[in-house]
Amino acid sequence: MSDTIPVEPSVVTEVKTITNFRATIQDLQFFTSVSLRVELLGEEGNLISIQYVILSGDDYTGWNNDDNYIVNKVAEKLGLVRKPSDV
Repeated sequence: MSDTIPVEPSVVTEVKTITNFRATIQDLQFFTSVSLRVELLGEEGNLISIQYVILSGDDYTGWNNDDNYIVNKVAEKLGLVRKPSDV
């Protein structure tokens, strides 16, 4: 039986837990903005999702070469909270 069988649309919901993320600069417009590719990872380091974050305006100017600022801002934009031991 290799034919596809039509069915009424059915929603499948999957719960995945994000435990880490990795951010990579995709594009940098000096004095204007930075675009980041953010990989959301699970406990085993498995890729759960890829998100893109753009920081501009005050979000960008607050950077001042402090990578910790960028990491915190990306977490904030994605609704994530860093573990206290990682801050």
